[in-house]
Amino acid sequence: MDATKSLLVLTEAGGDIGYGHLTRCRSIAAAFGHRGYRADLMVQGENVELNDREQCVGWRQLGSALEEAVGTADIVVVDSFLAEESLLAAIQCINPHSVVVDDHLHRDYERGVVVDWTVDAEVNAYQQRKQAVRYLLGSRYCTLRPPFWIPPIRTFKVSPVMILVTLGGSDIRRLTCPLTRRLMDRFPEIELHAIVGGGVPCPDEYVRLAGEGAHVHFNLDALAMRDLMDAADLAISGGGQTLYELACRGLPAVVVNLIDNQAEDIRGFSSRGFATPACQWDAADLLDRVESSVREIWHGARREAASAIGRSLVDGQGAFRLVAGVEQAFYGDK
Repeated sequence: MDATKSLLVLTEAGGDIGYGHLTRCRSIAAAFGHRGYRADLMVQGENVELNDREQCVGWRQLGSALEEAVGTADIVVVDSFLAEESLLAAIQCINPHSVVVDDHLHRDYERGVVVDWTVDAEVNAYQQRKQAVRYLLGSRYCTLRPPFWIPPIRTFKVSPVMILVTLGGSDIRRLTCPLTRRLMDRFPEIELHAIVGGGVPCPDEYVRLAGEGAHVHFNLDALAMRDLMDAADLAISGGGQTLYELACRGLPAVVVNLIDNQAEDIRGFSSRGFATPACQWDAADLLDRVESSVREIWHGARREAASAIGRSLVDGQGAFRLVAGVEQAFYGDK
């Protein structure tokens, strides 16, 4: 692969919509980087912590600067559920080597590559498929961050010793503290670890939670996140990208639906037997239902069975399949 090839990724992030799209776009960028591409990210959102080769740009308003960036990139990836369909069509016209990650709205595309790595998307998504579009569908294309590319080694205790609470970097529904406190109260013998982003609002609230006996982790990188998942016995999680990481590590999860576009992810993993759905984030009996779901998967044999299912659905190698599928669609066998 020519090391001068360039990838442009357009996505969004922030306190109101979370960081799942940015996380998975960084994973896509890393996968193409592994193949020698120079990857740049344009992120729309406020107060977003960015890495090298990432910039905050209001790209959802197509202008001359964006047109030039899109037109000069070898491949463009768009991951957004807020972008207008007309904008996506314009981007695809400017650069025919365009990839759209769309696992929720399932818009009608006329060209390019469409990616949806929701479990069973190869059967359920895009029923009216176009000949000019290449579809990469199903969890075998799930692209995770590099530390998750290595398969886990997991053992199962009869009863859990450690529970992980991970409800999104921005803790958008402010559920981390009440859920962790409930679990600490009902399972005092369990070690509780809660994960939140570094820029989460009201950090003092999480500091108080740590003072009450929980282990609170701020703004973990991918390696630290992976290692905590490997050490834990089960997780309380939202849907979205974190659920795919949990499946890859074989860590069974009780799942709370935090955002509408997580419903299909939760449905897919729960129908296969990996995830245990608790309820919608605003359910009046949320704490009771999460506790009940934890008890449901308490025994080691149940968790071991769920773990095997998760790892069979997300094996950590999806990054390589996705890049290969995109390159084959655009460059054939070159």
